[in-house]
Amino acid sequence: MIASGGCRQPVVRRLPCTEGGTAMEHEDASEGRIINRSYAEPAEGWVDGVYRGRVAHDEPIGPADFAHGPVAFTFSALREDRAPMDGDPASVGTFTYYSGTTLVAPMPSRNYRVTLDVANPEPTDLRLRPVVNELAHYDAFDVPAGARTTVSFTAILSKRLMELTFTPASEPTAHPELHTLLVHRITVEETAPEESEPAPERRIFVIADSICQTYFDNERPQSGWGEQLFRTLFPGGVAVIERDRGGSAEQSRVMRSANGTLEIHNRALGARSARSYIGEGRLNEVLRDVRPGDWLLLQMGPNDATRLRPMRYADPPTYAAFLDRYVTSARDRGVTPMLVTPSCTCDFAADDTLMHRFADYRDAMLAYARDHDVPVADLGAYGLELERRLGPLRSHALHMKLDAGQYANYPDGVDDNVHLNLLGAAKSARFVADEFLRAFPDSGFGGGDEAPGSAAGKEVLGPAGVSGLTAQIEDAPGAQAVKLRWKASPDAEYYTVARHYTVTRRELPGAAASGSMASGSSVFDSTASGSTASGSTASGSTASGSTASGSTAPSSAVSDFDAPGSAAPGSATAGTTALNPAAAAPATAAPVALETVTLNPWYYDRPSPDWPERVDYEITAWREDHPSPAARITVRHRFDATAEADRHIGGLNVYEVDRATFPGQIAFSVRFRARPDADRYTVVLLGPNGMRRDLDRIPDAQVNGLHSYRVDDAPGLSILIEAGNAAGDRFASDPVPLG
Repeated sequence: MIASGGCRQPVVRRLPCTEGGTAMEHEDASEGRIINRSYAEPAEGWVDGVYRGRVAHDEPIGPADFAHGPVAFTFSALREDRAPMDGDPASVGTFTYYSGTTLVAPMPSRNYRVTLDVANPEPTDLRLRPVVNELAHYDAFDVPAGARTTVSFTAILSKRLMELTFTPASEPTAHPELHTLLVHRITVEETAPEESEPAPERRIFVIADSICQTYFDNERPQSGWGEQLFRTLFPGGVAVIERDRGGSAEQSRVMRSANGTLEIHNRALGARSARSYIGEGRLNEVLRDVRPGDWLLLQMGPNDATRLRPMRYADPPTYAAFLDRYVTSARDRGVTPMLVTPSCTCDFAADDTLMHRFADYRDAMLAYARDHDVPVADLGAYGLELERRLGPLRSHALHMKLDAGQYANYPDGVDDNVHLNLLGAAKSARFVADEFLRAFPDSGFGGGDEAPGSAAGKEVLGPAGVSGLTAQIEDAPGAQAVKLRWKASPDAEYYTVARHYTVTRRELPGAAASGSMASGSSVFDSTASGSTASGSTASGSTASGSTASGSTAPSSAVSDFDAPGSAAPGSATAGTTALNPAAAAPATAAPVALETVTLNPWYYDRPSPDWPERVDYEITAWREDHPSPAARITVRHRFDATAEADRHIGGLNVYEVDRATFPGQIAFSVRFRARPDADRYTVVLLGPNGMRRDLDRIPDAQVNGLHSYRVDDAPGLSILIEAGNAAGDRFASDPVPLG
């Protein structure tokens, strides 16, 4: 029988088989049995908003006894694409049902080398795959017609049971064919993990979704906490990062400490749930690579909660059962699991109350951890407390809530209250790492620098706050903007930008007698900590980019504030009107017209058609909920107000694009910025030759939800968002390719 504990020497476990006409001695041979599994009854379909698939019916055949001759395995595979709910194509589920003769044998959740002595009784050659625990992610094997052969493969168990059958190597269809394979003998040996090179002493594997995964440079500032763990867990916060070849996803990364003794394998992947991560064979990839002494960090929940996505959805009790598969699979291999509760989202109600969108799944995880003595990092509680302290506006600093024009990767901005940016991921990583070190103080990890975004060691910024504040005006047709920049504060995590409209205007020295300023004239009043330099612009303020004619050379839609040639503090570039703020009379206070958050020491403000002649800006640096003294600057400029009404939907971003999981199809997610004047949205798929297909209709209250789709792949596909309102106004985004 299989040795218990951490023994990794191959130990043979033989199911009853033909050997000299008698069954081999086997202590628990009676536990193996043969059943016939069928899915004869059709699926119930959508019931109370949840899809219910076919249910397996198992008919006992007898013990797994090969002593009296081979066992005939007869099998087939049925694929069903079920009808969508309420016409929503994203709710289509593709289900594969493996029917027929199945070997069922209880054993620890480990890896086994399975050797089969099989024969093909059919008149044609067979090309088959093993199916273990409903997963067919194994190499195909061939058995010529009338031939007998030996086949071996490594079965990776994610539960304490092996259910073995077979399926044709070709993709399953809606019209399955029945095949037969004669099995003369089955031998099962426990195996140790394969290692191509010596492994480091200590390793952490991370399984999670998009809140944790690694992101590419063209997706920044989006980030996941898994890719930032090394900042706390590695000495000096230093890592060598490369592609993790053990994970099939392109996002898989391994982080190694500088001395090579520590590793973090981030196998997190967006749009996955506890159910689908198993169903796609990704848990098997991790279980193939782990070894005794490793740690496993697991966070799932947001995608498990998507009721309209039947390939992902699991209610909280089912979710807890899936957690048990992960934990049991780890412990049976000598791996120590730690659970991480689902992150909090930036979901503030109109009265500024914040609720945890995935609270039911957090509760289910905490209950499971308590009942099964599993360490847990309650990231959900940490995030809830932090976001409540920051409030509805400043909590944007943690998420992909990006205004237009601030990031080259998102020129139209993004409005996403679920996914994390670099700061949110850094704070989450620091919390998870601290909890890991608290749970496992002798793990050998630790010694990292203070993680970016950590509030440790400082509560309040220095008195200098924001300095070097400048404003640059762009007034070329189609490129109007006020570009604010300031010196980055070394203690700041993020900045708030407030824009105030001023109702009355101060007269400029030498202005036209009619009381209107000359077209294109401007004034920049800058104060830091409430003071200015007498007879000049305030220290650090500059005026650049505007001319007497009110026009400049066209600029990029996304500004680069680190470009060389910026004006020096206290100076004004040529062609600029820079005036002494003391020469102007006080202005009337005005309500805030804009209040937003940025991670960078700049902000690119785009004027609207009703832009007044004067605006006042206020910049504050923050560390969590501790502000610096504010810096202020006033801009006077008359922008061209002849622009047409804006009917553009901004921030359309197609992400989590996946062409690998579903052959012939492409899965993806969509996010975009809601308009205050639109109350309904349509997600449209565009293709060649005028092809158009409405994928989804989204009410305004659900724009910040998760919107994921799967369509047949083809060249030239793109996504468009259209919107409307009760007044008959129509809005649209620019198409974005499904690249």
